[in-house]
Amino acid sequence: MNLKIRKDYAIVCSIVIVFSISIIIVSIQNSGSDKIIQQLIRFSLTLVLIVFTILNKNWAKWLLSTLLIIGGCIGLVFSLKYLSHVTTATVFLFLMSLYFLFAGSYILLTKNKSIKKNNKEYNYFNKIFIELIQNTTLEKFLVLRDLLLNNENFNPYSDELNDLIDLEKSEEYGKIIELIKNNLWPNHVLSPRTHYYLGYSYSKNGDDESAGIMFSIAQILTNCIFLTGDGSKSKPYLVLRVSDEYDVLSDKNMTFKNQSNISEGDRLYDVITDTNDNELWFDVTDIMKKIKKNKSII
Repeated sequence: MNLKIRKDYAIVCSIVIVFSISIIIVSIQNSGSDKIIQQLIRFSLTLVLIVFTILNKNWAKWLLSTLLIIGGCIGLVFSLKYLSHVTTATVFLFLMSLYFLFAGSYILLTKNKSIKKNNKEYNYFNKIFIELIQNTTLEKFLVLRDLLLNNENFNPYSDELNDLIDLEKSEEYGKIIELIKNNLWPNHVLSPRTHYYLGYSYSKNGDDESAGIMFSIAQILTNCIFLTGDGSKSKPYLVLRVSDEYDVLSDKNMTFKNQSNISEGDRLYDVITDTNDNELWFDVTDIMKKIKKNKSII
């Protein structure tokens, strides 16, 4: 989910929480605490649905939006029924019902669309990316890397492609291609693994020409990571996603044994050890800063 939509969901759902707490308070004032247990259970379930909605779980979005729309409709019916006897409670019910209808409809209809690519930043990125593919240099790769790190929608821990493995198991290669193409920018555009998956899926779909292009890009991006260091403590590789570390491991034909996180001064490192006790060091300082910044935005 891109950060703007996640932030919007958080704002919309926060107001739902405020209304839900208000309902509990009003209920206690009017009817005592006889139904407090049911109210708290209902509120807890609402919170769970809100958390999973913000985490971009489709089942939660469908269920929460449906319940909000149904609750809004029922509330409107009751508030309009007693419209001739206007009180603070009926006005509150009317406004809350309208908001629940809005919130449910917004969550239901808002799609996690790919970031538009017709902007100046993307065009510049694409220009440098093409130059990188044609003539690979560390300087060009670092320019692309910095552009992503400064992109407000870039998330090193994004989960848009979590369904890839299940789609591969069911051999739905057309869906894999569609999923990756819709979510390549900005979170996966420099990921070797994502381009490899795309190439593999094109190959399985009978498009050998596109497959060859994607496999070549995947290898170029892996080589770019190699240009940033040598994997030692003094010259660690620079990565943008955790999967980049395992792409390097795979390219070096090393077998994973364990991984550790090390902090030295103001730098953060992932250190992977293989079965022969060889170490690969990765500098993850920049991506951890980006993750922290993204959380502060949300």
